[in-house]
Parts: sequence; C-alpha cells; structure tokens
Amino acid sequence: KGRLLPVRSERHALRQPIAETRPEQIKALVLQPRQNVYVRLAAIEALAATGDYSLVPVIVDLALKADDEAEELPRYLHALGKYDEALIEYLRFLRLFPESDLSSTAKLRVMFLHYDSEHYREAIVWAEEVLSSGGFKNNVIDEVFFWLGAAYLKIGNTHKAREYIDKSIGLEKTQFAE
Repeated sequence: KGRLLPVRSERHALRQPIAETRPEQIKALVLQPRQNVYVRLAAIEALAATGDYSLVPVIVDLALKADDEAEELPRYLHALGKYDEALIEYLRFLRLFPESDLSSTAKLRVMFLHYDSEHYREAIVWAEEVLSSGGFKNNVIDEVFFWLGAAYLKIGNTHKAREYIDKSIGLEKTQFAE
C-alpha cells in the first residue's frame, strides 16, 4: 500500500496521532495546490511519522521542483527518510547562505536530523550551535533544551539530561534532579 519504514524518532511520534486519526485531511493539506509551504511540510512530516508513504510520488515531485535556495528540499528529503541527502542539502545551504534569515532554522533542522538518525553527540553539538546563534522565540529555545536533554539521556548522561529538560520546562532544578 505504498508504505516504507516509518521515521524512527520519538520526535516525529508527537505528530503521529494527528495523521493516524485524520489521514485524509492531512493528505489533502499536501495535495492542495496553493497550500502554504510550511503547512504542507508539517503535513508531510506528520504522514512520515505514521509510515504512510502513499504520497511519495507527490513528495518527490515537490522536491524536484523545490528551489535550491529554499528550505523545502532538505525537509522533503528528511520526511522521506533520506537523512544523508537532507544533511548534505542543509550543510550546502549553510555554506552558501550563512547570513540568510533561514540559517538558524537550517541549523535547527540539522540538529533534528542528527537526532532522528540516532547520532546523538552530533545532535548535541548542533543544539548548542542553535542556542548560541539566537534568533528564536522562547518556545523554540524550550524545544531545543528538551531535545538536547533527550540526546544527553540517549548517550547516558542523566545529569545533563535533567539539567536541559528542566530548562525546557522553565525550572532551574526539580525535586527529581538531585
């Protein structure tokens, strides 16, 4: 039925219930011709979390039509599970357009790529880069803190994991951090 392996990350699993309960509506968001690109990308990422790749031909077509300077191409590749290719595109974008308004977002996406491909140490490096580059609202910073804590947990550093997860929810120290 056009299914490939689902995206492995628990990060994508947060979107999975939406796509599983309303798959036709999510697919319609992808297929609508004049859809906002960010809405389309979120819908594609939600579908990727379910392992439903029935729209792969559409996504491939969108990727082929994507402008080289746009953020969409690596996100399409990422949603398709093409982590290496997506990473190459993000790094190329950062090399060619280091002063772009989208460079901070590209760094954030590189962090997610490394996390999703289970390269947690690299995810930590990129998370720290994202935090030092600034330019994000507090809710994004909180999300970076959360995934930084999750990456530390994956490599067995529970002290750092607690520190960053506490930061993600606005606590300096919890009763569980001791």
